[in-house]
Amino acid sequence: MKRCGWVDLKDEQMIKYHDNEWGNAVHDDDKLFEILSLEIMQSGLSWKTILHKRNYFREAFQNFVINQVKLMDNQVSTLLNNKHIIRNRLKIEAIINNAKIISNMQQVDGSFNDYLNTNLDELIKSKFQNRSYDSINAEKYLSLEMSKKMKKDGFKFIGPVVMHSFMQAVGTINGHEQFCDFR
Repeated sequence: MKRCGWVDLKDEQMIKYHDNEWGNAVHDDDKLFEILSLEIMQSGLSWKTILHKRNYFREAFQNFVINQVKLMDNQVSTLLNNKHIIRNRLKIEAIINNAKIISNMQQVDGSFNDYLNTNLDELIKSKFQNRSYDSINAEKYLSLEMSKKMKKDGFKFIGPVVMHSFMQAVGTINGHEQFCDFR
C-alpha cells in the first residue's frame, strides 16, 4: 500500500492516523476544534511530535470540549508547567481564546462547522465561479483568505500554513499525494 511521503512507515501511530483520520471529513465542532488546536501546537514542530503527545493534549485541554476549554484562562500557568505538552504561552492562550470565539459563534450563528463551510463556499464562489484554476493556487488562496477571515473574527495563531494543514486534516482539501492509495 502506498502512503503519503510524510508518513513514517516505522511508526504505527503515524500510519493509523494517515489511514484512518487524516483527510476524512469532520463536522463535529469539538473535533474540528481539537484538530485546529493541534495544528496550532504543531507550528514550527513535526506532526509526529504532536501526534505522539495527542492524548496528553486531550487530557490537558478537557478533551477539547469547547465549552470547557473556554473557561481555562486560570489554568494557563498549570498548562505551562505540564511537561507532556508543548509549553508555549501564545499557543495555549490562542487555544483558549479560540474556544471562546467558537462558543460565541455557536450561540449566535449555529456551529463552527457551518461557519467554516459558509465562509469557504463564499470564497470559492467569489474567486472561482465560472473560472478554471489549478488546485495548488486555489489551496493557497483559500488558506490565506480563510486565515484572514478567521483572524478578523478574533481567532488567534491562525496563519495560512496552519489553515492549510487544518483544511487538509479535516478533508476540506485533499492533501494526499498523487501516488497515495488514499487519494
